[in-house]
Amino acid sequence: MNVSYDEFVRRSLERDEIGDVTLRGERRWRVRSTVAGWLVSFAVSTSSLPAFAQDDGASRGEPADEVTERDERDLQKARQLYEQGVEAYERRRYDEAIDLFKRANLLAPNAAFSFNIGIAYQDAGNVALALRHYRDYLRQVPDAPDRASVLARIKGLEAKLVAVGVQQVTVVTQPANAAIAIDGKPVGLSPWTGELTPGNHELSVELSGHQNVTRDFDLPPAHAIDVSVTLEEKVDAGPAEVARPTTPAVDPSWYEDVRPVTWAVLGVGVVALGVAGYADYTRGSAQEDLSKATSASEQRTLADTVASRRSWAESFVMLGLGMVASGGALIYSDVVYARNERQRQSAFVGMCLHTGCALRYSTTF
Repeated sequence: MNVSYDEFVRRSLERDEIGDVTLRGERRWRVRSTVAGWLVSFAVSTSSLPAFAQDDGASRGEPADEVTERDERDLQKARQLYEQGVEAYERRRYDEAIDLFKRANLLAPNAAFSFNIGIAYQDAGNVALALRHYRDYLRQVPDAPDRASVLARIKGLEAKLVAVGVQQVTVVTQPANAAIAIDGKPVGLSPWTGELTPGNHELSVELSGHQNVTRDFDLPPAHAIDVSVTLEEKVDAGPAEVARPTTPAVDPSWYEDVRPVTWAVLGVGVVALGVAGYADYTRGSAQEDLSKATSASEQRTLADTVASRRSWAESFVMLGLGMVASGGALIYSDVVYARNERQRQSAFVGMCLHTGCALRYSTTF
């Protein structure tokens, strides 16, 4: 059920449902604070939206009147979400109220929503998140009219963190969305808020296109702190100088230095090894036939075949290995010889004196 602001205020002030005078009075004060927070949010948002919408629409190439209509719809939706959030808060459905307030804040951003969310978290018993949103509220509105009362709430929540041995810290960077690491452990993007044990900690901040920052900070046990970091852009040093490729000692590939006769010797060796393999294969086949032969004449013929092919295989193996070894030695000789030839330095030296000119040829081996 949605209600108007005036009706909501009237009913919240006249409500007598809880029965406990102290609780009822505390509840009425909280509800009035929430309503006041929204009224500030609504007034600021309404006055600032046209300029914001103009800039936002221009960046997307949308007509100004269409942007205004869309933002008016967003304001109306935010108003409805706020009223639903208040109703959920009244019914003590704090998680639902928090979600509704956050959704309204996305449509009509304003610091007052941080205050409303903080109240809901505090009533729900979440000390850390309540403290986080109260501090965020004062960070956005340092001269808030209710600053004293909010500071009192913050002090009470800080005392509860002291009791469990931790304290809250917020890291704010300019620009935002920088990667944050605490004591070498990544924790999230800035702005980041979390609870740590009091004492000295190491903060590391990284953002693409900016200089990395590493610094220490000391977290006191009694109160929360903010750590602000301004990131400097990296200085463009200009294009890196490309190293010129050095001329290799030997221009052609090694195989270009090998003579044709060397390739021929190596080829004969390879062919010989192939023939040896084939002879050994056929010998094995003849050996198998010999084991199956029944007549004496057939056995003698197959035995001769086996012996002959064994001899051929052995001969070609020796020939092949010898030719391959010779080819390898010739390749090494050809390559070394070619390199030595290229390393010789030759030059003509000319000299002219008053007695005449001379031309000398010098070479180094």
